[in-house]
Amino acid sequence: MIEYPRKFLPTLQRFEPETMDHTATKEFKKCPRSYFYRMILGRTSPEGKWASVFAWGSAIHKYLEVLYEDGDAGAAAQAALPIYKSPTNPTFEWQTKERLLSTFAKLYKMYLEEKTNNVIRVEAIEQPFNICFPDGTPVGGRFDQVMKWNGRMWIRDWKTTSKQVNYFKQGLEPNDQAIRYIYALSCLQFGQDAQGYPNKVIDGVLFVAIYNAKTVGPEIQPVPSSRSLTQVKKWVDEQVFLHKQMQLCRENDTWPMHEVNCTFCDFRQVCTQPSEPAMENILKTHYVLQPWKHEEVDQKAVTET
Repeated sequence: MIEYPRKFLPTLQRFEPETMDHTATKEFKKCPRSYFYRMILGRTSPEGKWASVFAWGSAIHKYLEVLYEDGDAGAAAQAALPIYKSPTNPTFEWQTKERLLSTFAKLYKMYLEEKTNNVIRVEAIEQPFNICFPDGTPVGGRFDQVMKWNGRMWIRDWKTTSKQVNYFKQGLEPNDQAIRYIYALSCLQFGQDAQGYPNKVIDGVLFVAIYNAKTVGPEIQPVPSSRSLTQVKKWVDEQVFLHKQMQLCRENDTWPMHEVNCTFCDFRQVCTQPSEPAMENILKTHYVLQPWKHEEVDQKAVTET
């Protein structure tokens, strides 16, 4: 690994992942300074009042993972229920264990219908991938499912949401995760040309919105999202340009703040400190050390060294 100069908060240990994924790229586009804190210094906010919300989505993902691996709804529920946490945020007080179980039941019904209709055949579950961009940057991620839909290759991605489906659809174009998945599986399935583009593209990503809200739900809404080869090539060019920006930040150890995102940023209290020693103290005392690893389904905190 290349060692870059350490001018900013130089005494803190660094953990920048060598492989770029959707989460890391999205963090940099949001704010380079936030990327530095989260991806390079490996710091993240304690879950706090959002702990039950994260646990809700994780429990549903675990249920689907086990269900599609074993076909056993009971075993899937037993694996998922220990992840569940009672809501502490009043906004999500409807996320009860009873609602979770009813969501499991709705998903199991969908699973049985798929088995009966034999239209969808799942090829891989929680499948990590690693490929190289044309500029040599390693890029990775994890597919929830790789499947064949009417005999054609698709990716399926589960999304727990309280957004109504029309609003949910608005977030799928543009969407870095969707096009990144399409690019990755297309390269793995069909190979890359001399410029590093895929030779052809798979049909797309089938996002499944698992919708629950205070008075409505659960509802299961599949939403397909596709990209043309022209769109994928343009996105690849933009990613290569973005990687150059990231490299410039590394070489100068300068991470500009994008103040448009400051209001709701998890790291706002760090950036407002008057000195680097004060910033370091806040990072050590108010944030969890949890280096990002895209290969791991569950991110784990580590001990300070």
